[in-house]
Amino acid sequence: MDIFDTFFLVEYLRQWALRGRIVIITMHPPTFEIYNMLTRVLVLTNGRTIFSGKRKDMIPYFESLDYPCPAQKNPADYYIDLVSLDMTTPEAHVESVQRIEHLASIFTQHQPSLTDLSHPGVLPPKIWTASAPWQVIVLWIRALIFQFPYNLIEALHQVIQNVAMSVLIGVVYFGLNRNQASADDRLGLLYVILAVGIWPMIIHIIQKGMNAWPQLLDQMGQHLLSLNGTGRKKYVARMLELTYPESSRRKELGLGPTPVKS
Repeated sequence: MDIFDTFFLVEYLRQWALRGRIVIITMHPPTFEIYNMLTRVLVLTNGRTIFSGKRKDMIPYFESLDYPCPAQKNPADYYIDLVSLDMTTPEAHVESVQRIEHLASIFTQHQPSLTDLSHPGVLPPKIWTASAPWQVIVLWIRALIFQFPYNLIEALHQVIQNVAMSVLIGVVYFGLNRNQASADDRLGLLYVILAVGIWPMIIHIIQKGMNAWPQLLDQMGQHLLSLNGTGRKKYVARMLELTYPESSRRKELGLGPTPVKS
C-alpha cells in the first residue's frame, strides 16, 4: 500500500483499538504521522528486545542512553537504523553487533524480576459468549453501519419498487364493487396481493444471495471463512444486509475508494 492508504488503515485500526480492542501491527518503519498514532512500541532486532513501552517514553529512554534523536528526524527511522546490522564493512558490522548487544543488555537489566510469585495475579473474568441469534443481530447491525449510505439507497429503491407495484395493482382493481357479482374479483385481488405482489421482493432476495455466493466461495477458498458456527452466522448476517458493494468493503477496511487501474 502507498502512504495514503497506510495512513487511513492505521487510523481505522487506531479508532478500533480505542473501542477496547488490542491491535498489534509491524511496520518497517512507520512515518512520523503514523508513529504518533501508536500507543506502545516494541523494538526488536535479532530476536533481542531493545525497547518495549509507551511510545512517548521511547525518545527519553534512548536519550538517557546517550542516543538522542536528531532534530527534524523521524524517531522511527533513526532508532531502527540504530539497532540494525551494518554490513557495509567488517568493522561496521562488529560495531553494530556490539551496540545492539549493549542496548539489549541494558533493557534486560531494567526489567522487573519474574521470580517473585508471592503476589499471584488475579485470574481474568470468564469471557461471555453471545448466543447465535445475538451474534447474527450484532453482525447485521455492524454491516448496516459500515455500508451507510449504500444500504439507504438500496432501501429507497425497494420502497419505490413496492410503491410502484401497489399503484399498479390499485389501478387494475380500481372501482372494485362489494356486491356478490364482484366476489371473484375480490378473490383475484387477494391472490395478486399474496402471491404475485411479493414476487419482486423474492426475486431481489434471490439475486442478492446469488451475488454474495461467489464472494463466499472465494473467502472459503482462501481459508478466510468456513461454514462452522461463526461462518454460518456471518453468512446469515450478510444475507440480511441490504447491499454489499466493493466500495463498502474498502470502506470497512478503511482503504478509501476503489482504485482505478490505468
